[in-house]
Amino acid sequence: MRTTLGLSLIAVLLVGCSSAATPATTTAPPPPATGAAPPPSTAGPSPGVLSQIPQSSALPPAGSESDPSPSPPVAAAEDLPASFARFAATQQGRVSVAVVPVGSTATPTVLGDPGDPVAWSTSKVPVAIAVEGTPQGPELRPTMRSAITASDNDAAIRLWQSLGSPAEAAAATDRVLRNFGDHRTHTQAEQVRPPYTAFGQTRWSLADQARFAAQLPCRAEAEPVYAAMGNIAPSQQWGLGRLTGSRFKGGWGPSSAGYLVRQFGVVPTPTGRVAVAIAVDAPSFDQGTTTLSRTADWLRGHLGDLSAGAC
Repeated sequence: MRTTLGLSLIAVLLVGCSSAATPATTTAPPPPATGAAPPPSTAGPSPGVLSQIPQSSALPPAGSESDPSPSPPVAAAEDLPASFARFAATQQGRVSVAVVPVGSTATPTVLGDPGDPVAWSTSKVPVAIAVEGTPQGPELRPTMRSAITASDNDAAIRLWQSLGSPAEAAAATDRVLRNFGDHRTHTQAEQVRPPYTAFGQTRWSLADQARFAAQLPCRAEAEPVYAAMGNIAPSQQWGLGRLTGSRFKGGWGPSSAGYLVRQFGVVPTPTGRVAVAIAVDAPSFDQGTTTLSRTADWLRGHLGDLSAGAC
């Protein structure tokens, strides 16, 4: 019996040691939080750089793991007029925009009230295309490039004079306008505001100009001029020049409000290309180019909302 009691005592002692050696279960501390928002930046825009409208590309991709519900676009297409009205109300001078899909013959969408502005140097584009259609076109191509890329007035006058008399030059330019879908604009043949050129004083509405631009990428006879519109001088890269891949031409001159600054051309979008015409009537040239650049920034934020097309 003494032996049995001893064995039982040893067994109890062994069980007690085993229980003491088992560590108590504890709750692990939570992992540190991840993905915390960075502190807000206090840096302002760099000197001389215009503020830009926030872009939709800054949002997480729709349907991604970080954003399970689709993100809304910057603005629905039907909200464009309201968005533009809010933007235009904050700018210096009167600003207007016309847009239409490339390759389309539809009526352009016009935002703002552009009136019937003077073409200024934007008229050099149809004049240059008219010259391209003549036997001397290839010989005058360097002159054409100067007239388009640098807006060289002397070069543009040489192109105009190569088309014949003022009436003949105007008629040749009008034929280009008609062939490119503009059936209303009539090129000014006579000098009405010395010392400015006759063709530069042509009244060219934004809607008609956008309709004309919609055909530029689609016509072989315009190819040399359209190519030059993609190599505008750095000093004239304001406005549509801020939009990657754009082809454009600007024009500017004094107006009753101070200074009219305008541009037109073709801009790529996520779904195709769109023809654009912009006019700003501002107190000064500098204010006009600044507002035109801000308008291009506004336009960039809505490229995905515009109806685009192809040839």
